[in-house]
Amino acid sequence: MKKIMLNIVFASVIAGVLSAAAAAAVEIRAAYVTDGLGARRTTFSSTERITLKAEVYNSAPSDRIDFVFIIYDALGSKLMEHTGNSVPGSVGAGGSSLSAVQISRFYKSPGSYVYELKVNEIRGGAVADSKTSRASFFVYSPILTLTYPNNNAMNLADSPLAFRWAGSGAAKYRISVDDDMSFYNTIFSAETLDTFYSYPQNPPDIRQRLKGSQNYYWKVEGLDAFGNVIAASQMPFVFTIKDTASSQISRDIGIVSVVIEPPDEDFVLIKVEIKNLGARGESGIPVALFVDGVSAGSSRIEFLNAGQSFVAEFRTPRPKAEKIVVTAAHNFIDDTPANNMLTLTLALPQAMAVTRGRIIGKALEDDGDKSKDKGIDGAAVSYVGPVSGEVKTAVNGQYQIRDLPLGAYKISVTHPDYEPAEASVELSRSRAYPAVDFRLKTAKKTAASSIIMSRVDFWNTLRRHLSGTTRDKTEGYELSEITGIAESEYAAILEALKNGKARITNETLE
Repeated sequence: MKKIMLNIVFASVIAGVLSAAAAAAVEIRAAYVTDGLGARRTTFSSTERITLKAEVYNSAPSDRIDFVFIIYDALGSKLMEHTGNSVPGSVGAGGSSLSAVQISRFYKSPGSYVYELKVNEIRGGAVADSKTSRASFFVYSPILTLTYPNNNAMNLADSPLAFRWAGSGAAKYRISVDDDMSFYNTIFSAETLDTFYSYPQNPPDIRQRLKGSQNYYWKVEGLDAFGNVIAASQMPFVFTIKDTASSQISRDIGIVSVVIEPPDEDFVLIKVEIKNLGARGESGIPVALFVDGVSAGSSRIEFLNAGQSFVAEFRTPRPKAEKIVVTAAHNFIDDTPANNMLTLTLALPQAMAVTRGRIIGKALEDDGDKSKDKGIDGAAVSYVGPVSGEVKTAVNGQYQIRDLPLGAYKISVTHPDYEPAEASVELSRSRAYPAVDFRLKTAKKTAASSIIMSRVDFWNTLRRHLSGTTRDKTEGYELSEITGIAESEYAAILEALKNGKARITNETLE
């Protein structure tokens, strides 16, 4: 008696074994941004170059590790992506970097930006695992405006004399003072990280000791990390000082506070409080506002009694960034210049900052035990709302829908092997980044035992299915038995073969 032995292996089992063998081994230790000198910073000028750094650790050998460097703006829009950096998949610490990236390559406007590092572990020519990490940083335009002493300020009695300016983005600043507006032979120069500098009261060089009734000029330059000039005040300001500074403080106009409010969708309302802290009434007080170093308007206070406050309001176009640098200053000459200017970094109110959202989540296999939920790979996640589209889930079942306008959305998840599921979600300014998970039940299938086929019908059908690909090894023999397969399984096996979910790995003629 001749017997045909069929060894049939189902593809889902094979895939499960291969998946289990490819365990994740790489982890991201750090992702950060440095300047041209290699120093970690979170604030940069739009004219600088930066380096995107990546540090990883690999606990098991693989073919290689690929790095992807991505830059997003504050709203999540992708501005730049770089691929091609790879290192061997050896065990131990490693990393990569993208050097000398000109910020102007992706710069849109002053504000917050996000560096995203994506690390792909490659095994057998395919991505075995993928990890991501993010780091935020700010970029400002290097604009400089001199604020105090104002141009043509005469008989200053400040002690010490404090120079102030509005600017953002430079790594540091250089202030210069000279008795000639050409600065041919500068009498004093110093560098500072701040936007103010107090002139030394008793400098060692006699030329640096300021004299009454002498015209002096001052200017400021913005420098990058290498000391290169990236910004400069447009023209030097001139001032004079008194021969002897008054020891009695009687005139004091101070900038008390700066607050920001969202009046509507297109403009930001910034309120500046000015108070007369001196002992006498003052008139003709000019007040100016700068946003990210750019003039946002000016106001004039006609009169302030001693102890009286005044709130100046400035309407400025709504910035695109989540944070802005605001400088309020007045050019009134008083005896206490230290409070003549106030610089703050202010966050926009949430109602103004959030205009778009993101939906993230997972598609999981629902087997009744949430502690053992398994991610579903390749499920289709479709969304319908103010905008519509579709994304696919990753190997762990995760999905992400980015850059969505606020509004109501209907989310649907489908997969050939599972029953569909759907949910509704509302993106609002108070809930712009929700997480929506789905648990899908296995799709019901017709039981194989409901269809019974004879051995002869099964073999004839199988032979037609294999026609042209496998030689008929029963030719010349009388088929009397197919071993290892019950009649109730014939229909299910044929269906699996047709759909590619099973394959014949061995045929033996006995």
